[in-house]
Amino acid sequence: RNKPTLNRFYIVMLNHQKHTKSLSEPLFYDNADMKRLFNFSDKTLQRMRSNKSIPFVKIGKKYFYPVQYFKNLADKSCQD
Repeated sequence: RNKPTLNRFYIVMLNHQKHTKSLSEPLFYDNADMKRLFNFSDKTLQRMRSNKSIPFVKIGKKYFYPVQYFKNLADKSCQD
């Protein structure tokens, strides 16, 4: 029951992101962003999703990854 509501939430957030992309940072990365920014392969992303080592949301056939998670990782690694 929560899944459709959660998916609707993410769809609304993604639509918001599309309309405000030039004004603010994105809320989610897609696979293309992850591959470009972190030099991950498709197989690496698949493995990380399977291992649940990174958070993701699947909407339709697309995967999305919360930007804030990776910012927090970067901040934490800079502090260590």
